Amino acid sequence: MESYKLFHSFDNGVTWKPVTTQPITENSVSWTIPKVKKNTAACRTKVIGYRGTMKVGTDKSDRPFTIEVLKLENPNGGEPPFSSGQEVTITWSTHTPIRPVNKVKLSYSLDSGLTWKPFLFQPPVGSDPGSHTVQLPMVTRTKSNCKVKVVLKTVTISRWGVT
Repeated sequence: MESYKLFHSFDNGVTWKPVTTQPITENSVSWTIPKVKKNTAACRTKVIGYRGTMKVGTDKSDRPFTIEVLKLENPNGGEPPFSSGQEVTITWSTHTPIRPVNKVKLSYSLDSGLTWKPFLFQPPVGSDPGSHTVQLPMVTRTKSNCKVKVVLKTVTISRWGVT
């Protein structure tokens, strides 16, 4: 009888964890992707085939793949130039983070991400709306290396307030 063991790696195959605890006898299996703390770009899967107890083959993903917690949808490059002070709607997708998201921080960089500043108006605490309209900063000359950053946060409420 042929069986398979399936493994996953989040560090490009340096370490492997089993996907199931029992050998698989089918040629495919549904896999609930583990929750990750942040976007993880060095993921791989590996399968080992057995005939009885004898290992008969092994294969792994040809290239690493990414498991996303957060994906910035807009702006994400390729848009027409924005104007100084223009209102822009930032949109993002959130995919099952480890902890519930109840705060989002939006910031921008005018120097390719060397320094970051928060947008003046942030989404309300207690929400992950997936989009928020912001006003771009006023600049005196054209900036071509601008970036937007979305950070998901878990807010802890103590008797002293929100942290």
